[in-house]
Amino acid sequence: MDSDTVVSAYLDRRLGGNPGINNYCFPADGLHTPSDQGVRGEISAAWSQVAAQRTAAVLYVHIPFCPAHCTFCGFATTYGEDRRESVRSYLRALQGEVALWAKQVPLKALRIAAVCIGGGTPNYLTGEEFRALFDLLKKEFAFEQGAEWTAEIYPSDRLCDTGVLEAMVECGVNRLSLAVQDFNDEVLASTKRLYTAAEAAGVGARIRTLGITDMNIDLMVGIPGQSVENAAVNFAGLLELNPESVTLNPYSDVSGRIPLRRRFSPDMAAQRALYNHYRDWLVA
Repeated sequence: MDSDTVVSAYLDRRLGGNPGINNYCFPADGLHTPSDQGVRGEISAAWSQVAAQRTAAVLYVHIPFCPAHCTFCGFATTYGEDRRESVRSYLRALQGEVALWAKQVPLKALRIAAVCIGGGTPNYLTGEEFRALFDLLKKEFAFEQGAEWTAEIYPSDRLCDTGVLEAMVECGVNRLSLAVQDFNDEVLASTKRLYTAAEAAGVGARIRTLGITDMNIDLMVGIPGQSVENAAVNFAGLLELNPESVTLNPYSDVSGRIPLRRRFSPDMAAQRALYNHYRDWLVA
């Protein structure tokens, strides 16, 4: 890879002092309770302090819809091929939630330096639905000039052929993160990802034609079926798409909460060796 390619250092921390700890900024499944007034008060005070101090902030927007339940996922989301009414209901609820907070916190005073739209699957939204989300955010928040807008992309033809990629770029998204996970079709199938490596590569090429000059590719390390020997398939995929950054995410076991994942229990030593193999290649 190009020596300028940025490699996430996340696994260095994840596989460092305590390999059993895995921290995500995304909402994890099963960890949510309705916000009581006390919690809302704490959040309101924290946001108001950030606004008063003019501290740069990152806005995360969660899209809790996916075409299927990937075997490694512990995030808060729902599954199904076509949940359009649920999407519309969620967007209405999101609008109401933002309006509620706008009454308690000076949202316009927040310095939003970056936006991350994740999930779930942001491109589960159609182009029209994404534009509605974008209009809501632009109406209620103030963004710094040159703010980074990132959206995660599930690289299947079906979810990328709805006009949503074009809508994202038209609305100002300037960084797309392609959640490939692996360029090996057998590994993808084993994790219930509903696309092929060829589809993912095609979506990556299409992203470039839309004018995106900042593309990240997510790869997961430690999925059953991965090995140092077949890592060359992923290296070839990265060389073909030449992303500006690569994020290596560890597979981690949450079998106590998600029964679907009980059959996956990664060998931490093997996972570390595989990660080191990827890192060494990326920075060479």
